[in-house]
Amino acid sequence: MARKPIETEPAADSPVTQSEGSAALAVASAPAPVETVSYDPERLSSITTLSGRIRYLDGLGMKRSAIAKTLSAHRGKPVLYQHVRNVLITPRKTAIGG
Repeated sequence: MARKPIETEPAADSPVTQSEGSAALAVASAPAPVETVSYDPERLSSITTLSGRIRYLDGLGMKRSAIAKTLSAHRGKPVLYQHVRNVLITPRKTAIGG
């Protein structure tokens, strides 16, 4: 037994497109805004370790994927998302006796 498609009414304020011969409705929406975080390139260059740079950008509120892309462009070498994730989830080591 074939099921009849459920027809829904679109919201009054949303733009709607409908393909011919189809009861399915598609709601057009604008793409989500891209969040940009500004950072100081001189400060980033002054940090000597890659892990330190990752922590610096994370502290500014940058997302992991954006950190990987930014550092890849900054270094000229790829920085993997997985490396960024590992640095951020691993607790920092502390000096013994200090």
